[in-house]
Amino acid sequence: MIKKNILILLIIKANTLLASNLSQLELERRLSKFEYDKRDEPYSIQQVSDSKSHIQFEGQLETMDPITSQRDIISFGLYRSKLSGRRPLIMIMPSIEGEILLERDVARYFANRGHTAIIARLNQNIADPNRELADIDDFLIRSTVSIQKLIDYALAHENIDSQNISAFGVSLGGIRTALVTGVDLRIKKSIIIVGGGNIPQILTSSQQSIIENYRSIRMGLEGFQKKRNFENYLKEHILLDPLVFAQRRSRNDIFMMIGNYDSSVPTDTQYQLWESFNRPNKIIIHAGHVLTAIRYRLYLYQFKKFIDEENYFISETLASSSP
Repeated sequence: MIKKNILILLIIKANTLLASNLSQLELERRLSKFEYDKRDEPYSIQQVSDSKSHIQFEGQLETMDPITSQRDIISFGLYRSKLSGRRPLIMIMPSIEGEILLERDVARYFANRGHTAIIARLNQNIADPNRELADIDDFLIRSTVSIQKLIDYALAHENIDSQNISAFGVSLGGIRTALVTGVDLRIKKSIIIVGGGNIPQILTSSQQSIIENYRSIRMGLEGFQKKRNFENYLKEHILLDPLVFAQRRSRNDIFMMIGNYDSSVPTDTQYQLWESFNRPNKIIIHAGHVLTAIRYRLYLYQFKKFIDEENYFISETLASSSP
């Protein structure tokens, strides 16, 4: 067991070093893939509820696809704090299942405590069976730029403190959060729950049913008989992995919750991301993907404290549960 753990740590370290050894010129070249037209874009919002502490809206942002330049719509949920003055903003990213109760619960929690929250309803899924493997970087660009455009909207049209923007995501939402945090330095703090780096490994090894289905379909359509060849192809074509851009951030900017028995976002890919962010705040849960994710609510107070306090840091907290 000890030898196995040492081997895993060595593999994690090797993958992390590969991502961090890019030249500054190559890093800038990859960052340039996320450049977009920053002009103010048409939007619409409609109030749907009014509570004691916040007002909830449904919104749409009319925009242009950063890859095709065709017209696109970004939908979002807005939870606007009723407190006066410029408010902190928290961006909440959906998982592979889309927006569920978890994202709405987090939005309400922060809105009830003075934040304005936006749930980004991103209209593309990494596991779309029609998406060719060579186009995954395009998906990552679309996802990241959509989040950035929603931040642009909030800064232009909501009463937001530009120095207090944070991000939150679970699973694929955590991967999206990790990527946009590395790309967009306007985001000051990020909370990543069971999110990983090394997307080629995640797509090759994940036992999550949607990913398994995508992998099976694409391996058949694109002529891969072995997972090893599938993963090598992805490594050649996915250049915009969260591991690449994590080096741009301080360890104090990140709070991770890691599932120690996760087969959906494999645990070692979560540790790879943790290493790439230079070992930031973390909570380790001895559980699988879902049982780790649903424990988010036990730590909401700590998440908010992390966002609100400049030097808040947890080196390690262990929580036990059966896998």
